[in-house]
Amino acid sequence: VKKIQRWSSVGIQAISGQTGAWELSLIIPKELFYLDAIDGFSGLTGQGNFYKCGDDLEDPHFLSWNPIKNETPNFHLSDYFGKLLFQ
Repeated sequence: VKKIQRWSSVGIQAISGQTGAWELSLIIPKELFYLDAIDGFSGLTGQGNFYKCGDDLEDPHFLSWNPIKNETPNFHLSDYFGKLLFQ
């Protein structure tokens, strides 16, 4: 996991009360998928979601890349996964 590189359009500073969009880019070395026989990611697609759990913070909050329409936070509901495109 230490080999995964990430870049976020909002950086690492705290933000509050903002609306709009953000971007997350990840570089995941194919060596981390040693149980799968893949030569590369180009052209592959998948499903998933990205989320942040702030339940133990002073101001508890949850957010996700793809909206989850459930009464309680549950990031494991595949019905709300978005399409992932690999380059």
